[in-house]
Amino acid sequence: LYQGLFLVSLQELSGAALVSLGLMTRRNPTRIALWLVAALFKAPFAWILIGNSVFLWRQKKHLEATISGGLGIAVLAASALWSKNGGYTSGYRLNPLDLGIYENFSQLVEPMNALLLVGLVW
Repeated sequence: LYQGLFLVSLQELSGAALVSLGLMTRRNPTRIALWLVAALFKAPFAWILIGNSVFLWRQKKHLEATISGGLGIAVLAASALWSKNGGYTSGYRLNPLDLGIYENFSQLVEPMNALLLVGLVW
């Protein structure tokens, strides 16, 4: 959790940019395409496609809603299948005392990190 807060990877930044571009467009097919690419960068963005499908369904745009929801579910299903082998997370250390936070305490109390940590706790 600590490393995820302070070490944002390129997938999150690119995905957030694509989600923002999707919010700025008025055409649903363009929005779905942008959000699909964001979901392909990082699977949790697929939930935006699923939420969009509920929104489109309520607007009586059933075809676009089905496409958006289907793509979101497909990305989540593919992500679940790829994660079953555990290759990506096999190197993670799950022991909280063995995460290296204590050895890297100087990085933790850098001005920006300390500000983010105080903001998180607040």
